[in-house]
Amino acid sequence: MENGCRRQAGAVNPVPNGLGPRQTLHMAKTIANQSRCILLVEDDPHDAELAGVAFFEQGLDHELITVGDGEQALDFLQRRGAFAARPQLNPALVVLDLKLPKMSGHDVLKRLKHDSALQVIPAVVFSSSSEERDIVASYDLGANAYVVKPLVFDDFVETVRRMAQYWASFNQPPPGSVACDPRYPTR
Repeated sequence: MENGCRRQAGAVNPVPNGLGPRQTLHMAKTIANQSRCILLVEDDPHDAELAGVAFFEQGLDHELITVGDGEQALDFLQRRGAFAARPQLNPALVVLDLKLPKMSGHDVLKRLKHDSALQVIPAVVFSSSSEERDIVASYDLGANAYVVKPLVFDDFVETVRRMAQYWASFNQPPPGSVACDPRYPTR
């Protein structure tokens, strides 16, 4: 897989970097048709695939948008570059790895939580690091939760399922994290 973004609603559908206007518009329309989406920021294709499968198996009607680096995450959140045409809605949740190319997860988290239009979006750090300094830094930067990625396959999938269940089913997202356009009703 290229280090690009992937749209996911049950099946992986690679969308490479440098999206053209038609692909970007198609992605924007796809996102607009969803009541909520979740942004997964993960550079490891295997972990992204497993997380996507676990989210899908949870039976969520959310679209999982996957980007492969910190800069793409900010481009998506701030509607820049390939994501400039996406609808004005924030994801219901950002799931963020720490060790990312181009910009670290901590840097993404810092910018997310310092942007008045984005700071209310729940952000869950999902990292293989169990280092105290990473956990403390994440919470200091405004993370809503810190989850250590399990190394065992079944544990990984179960952890993602539980995370998805809580954040996408039980948690009430903040205003503005669902469709900002009245044509897209909230639940």
